Amino acid sequence: MFESIIENLRLGRYGQAMDLANRLQDDELSRLVQEVDSTRARLLFRRLPPKRQRALFFSLDLPNRRRLLAALEPSEAAELALPLPTHEQVRLLEECPRAHSQTLLRRLHPEQRHALRRALEAPANGVTRWMRGLPPLITAGAPGRAACRRLSRSRHGDVLLVVDGKGLYLGLTTGASLAALADEKPVEQGVVDSSWHLRPDDGLRRARRYFKRSGLPALPVLDAQHRVVGVLAAADLRTTRAAGRTRGGQRWLPGRLALASVLFRGLSVK
Repeated sequence: MFESIIENLRLGRYGQAMDLANRLQDDELSRLVQEVDSTRARLLFRRLPPKRQRALFFSLDLPNRRRLLAALEPSEAAELALPLPTHEQVRLLEECPRAHSQTLLRRLHPEQRHALRRALEAPANGVTRWMRGLPPLITAGAPGRAACRRLSRSRHGDVLLVVDGKGLYLGLTTGASLAALADEKPVEQGVVDSSWHLRPDDGLRRARRYFKRSGLPALPVLDAQHRVVGVLAAADLRTTRAAGRTRGGQRWLPGRLALASVLFRGLSVK
């Protein structure tokens, strides 16, 4: 069927191509978009319903996400990139056209923008460089059913961070723990750990050691006041690469500081 869709696209028979494409399963559609060139990928993508557009985008690997974003209009690209964790936004910004990057920055909440800039300017082997942005939090006292709903909408892995009324970190809970918690029980009764956490200036070596000892799928990153500033998932560490040059004992990815300077210089944001 791939050949028929590609041939119809080549001949400008977009309606016929989409009739066939809409019969594909999500994984098949993802493979198709990766096989065609950027122009045809954009044509296919724009004719999909919004829900399927998002599903397709998040099924692509990082290089193909970059390729698709570069083919779209800046506003379209920003809409897709907004829900991504900070560390993926950083890697997308490196190869997206400048207009796309600045449109994304303008649409971010100030806290997200600050986290993105910190990540761009952070050492390559530091926790801040790889952590995801501020995750969904839930306040102590919320019932278990509310925590389950919050976790189901999270893109930060199978953990939910619990804070007190002042926003201070109390501990984390997991899907398995919440599943065993009665619907009306307060979420803090499902906390499985309150001791393991990282600081923004910690290195990846310490993070790997903490993951090995704790066995947790993710760790919160806390500031000096014990407030959550991000979360680092164990899965994210598998994508880290030692690269760049050394500066002051830290390794830096080439061009990131320059990229941060260029992107933020043209905006009236901090």
